[in-house]
Amino acid sequence: MRLLCLFVSLLVMGYLWAKEPKFVGVYYADDPPPEMFYMFDWLVLDPHASANVLKKKNLYIKHRRAKLFGYLSIFEISASNPHYKEVKPDWIIGENPYWKEKILDLTKEEVKDFLLKRAKEIVSMGFDGFFLDTLDSYKLALPKERWEEQRKALVEFIRELKRAFPKQKIILNWGFDVIEDVNDLIDGFMVEGLFSKIDFQKGGYRDTTEEERQWLIERLKPIAQKVPVIVVDYVDLPKEREKAKQIAKKIRSLGFIPYVSVKELNVIGIVDTDLVKRRALMFYEPSEPNYYPGFSDPSRLAQPYLEYWGYSVDLWDVTKGKPSFPLWDRYAVLVFWVNSQPTWMEDLILEAIQDGLKVVFIENLPTREQLLKKLDLEVYPSSKEGWKLLEKAPYVGYEVEPSPSFNPVVFPKTGSPLLIYAKGNLRYSPLAVTPWGGYALAGAYIRQLSQEVFVVNPYEFWREVLGEEDVAFEPVTTENGRRILTIHMDGDAFHSKTEVPGYTYSAEVLLKELLQRYPLPHTISLVEAELLLSKERPKLEEIARKIFSLPNVKPASHTFSHPFDWRKIEEKAEGYNLKIPGYKFDLKREILGSVDYVDSLAKPKKVHIFFWSGSANPPKDALELLYEAGLLNLNGGNTTISKKNPYLSSISPLGVDVDGYFQVYAPVMNENVYTNLWTGPFYGYLDVISTYELTDKPYRIKPVAIYYHTYSFSKVASFKALERVYQKVLTWKVIPMYVEDYAWKVLDFRSAVILKSDGHYIVRSGGLIRTLRLKKGLYPDLEKSVGVVGFTIVNGHTYVHLDPSGDYIIKLTDKPKERPYLIDSNGFVEYFEKHANGFRLKLKSYIEVDASVYLPKGCKMNMKRSPDNKEALIDVVCKEE
Repeated sequence: MRLLCLFVSLLVMGYLWAKEPKFVGVYYADDPPPEMFYMFDWLVLDPHASANVLKKKNLYIKHRRAKLFGYLSIFEISASNPHYKEVKPDWIIGENPYWKEKILDLTKEEVKDFLLKRAKEIVSMGFDGFFLDTLDSYKLALPKERWEEQRKALVEFIRELKRAFPKQKIILNWGFDVIEDVNDLIDGFMVEGLFSKIDFQKGGYRDTTEEERQWLIERLKPIAQKVPVIVVDYVDLPKEREKAKQIAKKIRSLGFIPYVSVKELNVIGIVDTDLVKRRALMFYEPSEPNYYPGFSDPSRLAQPYLEYWGYSVDLWDVTKGKPSFPLWDRYAVLVFWVNSQPTWMEDLILEAIQDGLKVVFIENLPTREQLLKKLDLEVYPSSKEGWKLLEKAPYVGYEVEPSPSFNPVVFPKTGSPLLIYAKGNLRYSPLAVTPWGGYALAGAYIRQLSQEVFVVNPYEFWREVLGEEDVAFEPVTTENGRRILTIHMDGDAFHSKTEVPGYTYSAEVLLKELLQRYPLPHTISLVEAELLLSKERPKLEEIARKIFSLPNVKPASHTFSHPFDWRKIEEKAEGYNLKIPGYKFDLKREILGSVDYVDSLAKPKKVHIFFWSGSANPPKDALELLYEAGLLNLNGGNTTISKKNPYLSSISPLGVDVDGYFQVYAPVMNENVYTNLWTGPFYGYLDVISTYELTDKPYRIKPVAIYYHTYSFSKVASFKALERVYQKVLTWKVIPMYVEDYAWKVLDFRSAVILKSDGHYIVRSGGLIRTLRLKKGLYPDLEKSVGVVGFTIVNGHTYVHLDPSGDYIIKLTDKPKERPYLIDSNGFVEYFEKHANGFRLKLKSYIEVDASVYLPKGCKMNMKRSPDNKEALIDVVCKEE
């Protein structure tokens, strides 16, 4: 009976949620920011402008929260519309004088058919519903006595639309004339300009009059009793940001859903809670044509530390010119790590600071002295002689002492200089935090010795510059208090022979001595051409089928011809892949063709991830092909920090933004690097254990990732080293998962949103990234938070475990309350229900499930396991005080 009640209550909650979205957004420009698909419950988009995201980047939004509504103009069409050429002259009855769009006659069946075709296109693009606009434009073209015929035609069209697409939702914009006739067919009602609106006469925006507001409120109140009412107001953003926030709160207080934007509807609008902006835009300068952005300094040497503090990083090539899209609505910080300074850069810097963004300069400041003075910096003549170190922050001199260039000689008038030199009364600071951001000049952030070494602790520098939010996403290292463990293999040398006694092929050792002995999740790939060209192809394919048939193995492709350099081979350079008679490099054959081949050996399993080969430096079109095919990608990066190489410059970021597509890096590098490019010693992969340790403390920045090639099984030393790595890792508290799971979590990390409300945070995601990190000394209030399963302390920070819902309320406290909670587990949370006296929790693991639960006095736990011990249902009940 209790389960039935729970089921009914969930149905009711789902119904109410579907009827009452909390946040609704509208965006008509190209490429909507990915966070909009997670922040909003309903999102209205221009189908043509958003086509690229919906088709080519659909992977980014596969787990989106938002129901998508495609814009459909009923009575108006612009000359820029791609279907305008289909409009016949006798369909047109007038023109909108404000927008200069043609007004159509809806009484004509041809016009209705035309609109139904557009609706079908919208549905085919993946939209969940329609946003019907320009519903009363006929009044601009016809005398009043002819309005009724158009109104009736509109009612009939909405009915036809619902009959044709019964599952699609419908929002009307300003449909007062038809609401009574169609209120049972629609799901939402929108109006514009309750408190502030577009001023068509004077341009810009204007406040509405009291009379206008009351007229609108009186008509909206009865409608709000039937369907959600969305109010879109317009102000001059970002200049009037505070005004927008107040308007949003007023709209919410009236019982309506607020959204405040600009007339172009090309920004993430303002709602009645503050979006915690967690994206950074880094400007880099390519050193050669077809440059791979993953090699750039900001990506390698700054991005990992911004990600640690919860930021998602995009890259911008300065040779492309000034970004044409708004920055203030989505970015928290702009980072400039460039040598040249295009003319547009100064304006962008000042605009960003004025709009409230942080700006950070690494290695070089702008050269114009006038701009430096606007940044409140004292500027002195450059001189290297006579300076003495006066003061430095505790985290300066982290891996090496500073060696500044004294060019330019600057000192901040405001802010906090972190490194100070003195010469008489003069002061020079090459490293400072300022009210507008900060800077780290040459020799004060990083130095080039035998390799790049950090002058300043980059974790602490970026924390000082950006500030630390109470709640942040951690960079995909931990779930349910356990460190993530992934295992994947590149299929190089699958055909190789082995020295291991009792076996002929390396792949046989992999199968019998590793995969069958260690029931951990593995993703195993093949290089197709190696098998196709082998004289022993039938035997090798038989081994591959046995490997893929194992329950703990998922298949992947490691290309067709194993390109060594994806950029050069795309330029038709020879010698950058395996030699295959008659084969000319073809991107589709390389990627999709090899996936089909592995699918044929792995069936009924399917490939869901593609492993980059060689330098792992894919161009945009290669990533675009994968995203459009719905395939994940992995490999690249160079995380090899170890006791032999203990420098932070050997830690890579989560991946790299390649012209709008994200390449996910391997969390830790493979044995090829640890064995000096397979020249020996062949037991060198043992050093990866210290990599895992150094990326765990004092800052947990990477998961545990075991990554190798088939040739590790060709030699006894390398195979034994790999075994010892497995054995060591299994003594730690880890949560094993497939690399596909990890890659999905990385993408979710980049899109998830945090909103700050009065007294709590709202966190929204695709439900895949399930760990938050709190500022030291803070804990989740387990009674008042929603979706919080428990927490664990890692390096002094509280790591919060989340359920799979993707929708959370986080209330904080400085003292944890005496409630039961999950401390840690190697299983994923499948289900979580909190009640007054405890909770019910279902866990599922890829191995035998294990969990630790905090039980206050008077609480008891009952755990029921599945027959294979991979699932557990935990009930905790506490006595009432």
